[in-house]
Parts: sequence; structure tokens; C-alpha cells
Amino acid sequence: MLYLFSIPDGGRMRLINRALLIAMDQHPNWFYHDFKIDVAFGCPPNCIWNGNRLDLGTQFEEDDFNELIGFYKAFGVDYRLNFTNSLLKAEHLADDYANKMTLLAEKAGCRVTVNSKLMYEYIRKKYQGLKISWSTSADYGKSIVEKIKKINELSQSEIVVLPYDLNNKEELRHLVHPENLEILVCETCIDNCPMRQQHNILTNEAILGDKSVVKNHDQIGCLLGDSRDDTVRRLHFVGRQLLKVYQSIKINRFKISGRDNVEQPLAAYSYYFVIEEARQKFLDFIQSIYREIMIARGVFREGVYYSSFYDEDRYGEALNYLYFNGGDVR
Repeated sequence: MLYLFSIPDGGRMRLINRALLIAMDQHPNWFYHDFKIDVAFGCPPNCIWNGNRLDLGTQFEEDDFNELIGFYKAFGVDYRLNFTNSLLKAEHLADDYANKMTLLAEKAGCRVTVNSKLMYEYIRKKYQGLKISWSTSADYGKSIVEKIKKINELSQSEIVVLPYDLNNKEELRHLVHPENLEILVCETCIDNCPMRQQHNILTNEAILGDKSVVKNHDQIGCLLGDSRDDTVRRLHFVGRQLLKVYQSIKINRFKISGRDNVEQPLAAYSYYFVIEEARQKFLDFIQSIYREIMIARGVFREGVYYSSFYDEDRYGEALNYLYFNGGDVR
């Protein structure tokens, strides 16, 4: 049985993902054979329905979006729109650009992720051809009991991306529709981060048009500091060794976050998808493909490289995963 992975799409990641899929096609011997990239999730740039991820680039034309979706589908990967701006109000639902992109996505048989009743009901009524998933940023309740109850209710019919603070917890065994659950395997945030919601609010304000708030992210005191490469030491980190444990309780969907920068998802791609002996070849290949695409688009800048990724040994050392009963880091 294959592990089904969702990967982030947006900004530079769109180019990185192209290189990843080309590498998988041309060099299958570099990769593990026990996974499949099931879906790329993201949003057309500068779309006000987008949430928690800044992408303020030039808005897509119809051909741009169709080409993006078509590329993924050519490699057997579905596309999932990320409509999770928690600040949306009813008047935002009339946005022409967002609706135009959503109609294109529906025609292409895409999916959509939401985190609010407002967006859920709007999509379900107007775009009935879109399959709906629930985001990790949805309000599942405060206590573990509340979260389990709400997730069990929603996952009867839709995929639910679990809050990362449920990872590696015994309570996962109380979820009754595991086939519809998706695990955020390598979230960069610290465990139960108290600043996460504030950062999301600032990001969503920027997406809605207040670009002045972007600079305030660091002013509210992110607790990560320079420790982004310590993701593997988080209590919620799900290493490759744990994938089989999740599969044993019939959870088979996994999501790579990649919210912070291009290096973190690349390290995750290398760790989850690429056999250890081929990781440097993979990173070199990504670099070369990225360069070719940038040259072809006329935006390549000499001296700008993305080869100084996080220390691969840190991911290779993922023997430090935690068991469901919560032991010491190993």
C-alpha cells in the first residue's frame, strides 16, 4: 500500500515541484517506491480567498492556471485549492478573480480545502463539482475531546487535515474514519505554538490587501528563531519510520507543509521521497532544472542558488521519532 503525500504549491515551490516531478520521471531509481504524490495544494497568486500563505505575485490569467493544473495532472497529481483565509466575510465571496479561478478548477476536476462554514457552504452550493477537504486551521475545538468529536463528524464524508498537535498521540486511535484523515508530518512550528494564530491573522490581513502588516510578523515574537532545522525534534514530527505505524491504524494520507521557505520543503522532499544514497544527486538535479526553468523564463539571476538546504543528516537521523505512547526522543 502506498503512502499518499500532498505537497505545497506556490511561488518558487511551483518551479521546485516541476523539477521534483521531472526527477521522479527521469530517475525513478533515486526514489522510494512506497509513496505517491497524490495532490499539490495551493492557490493562484494574489487571491483573497487564499489563507495563511503569502503569495502576492501577479494574478493568473486563465491559460496560466490551466497550464499549472495540466502539468500536475500529466504526472498523475491532482490540484487542491487552498481557500483558508479565516478573515473572509460574505462580501468577499463575490470576488471576480477568485470565482473565475474556482470555476476553472471545477472544470478541471480539482479539489478545494476550506476552514470555515462560510466558505464550505458557498463552495458546496455554487461549485458542486469540487471535492471539499477541511484544513488543519479549521476550528475543531479547544480540548482533545472536542477535537475528536468534531473531526469524527467532518471526516464521515470529507478529508480532514488534522491539527499537528494531535500527531503521535494515542487519541488518534479514537478517530473513526482514518481513511479520510491527513497528517501534517513536518510542521515547522513549535509544539502547540501560541503565536501561530496571530501570525495567520497577519498573513490573512495582508492577503486581503493590507500589505503593511507583513513586516509585523517578527514583531509579535515568533518562537522559532533560527531553529527551523530542528523540525525533526518536534514532538509532532512524523518520521518515515512512523508512517507504517499510521498505516497500521489505516491513516494513509500525509502532508508536507512548507509554509516558511523553500529550503524546508526541499529537505522534506529529500527525506521522505529520496533514498539516502541518491540525495545529493537529487539536490543537484533540482538545482540544474530550477536554473533551466529560470533561464527559459528570462528571470534567472547569476549567483542565486538554492543548494544550501537544511543539513540532510538531520533528516537522515530521524531515528528520533516518538511512539504513540509518548516516549523519549530516539
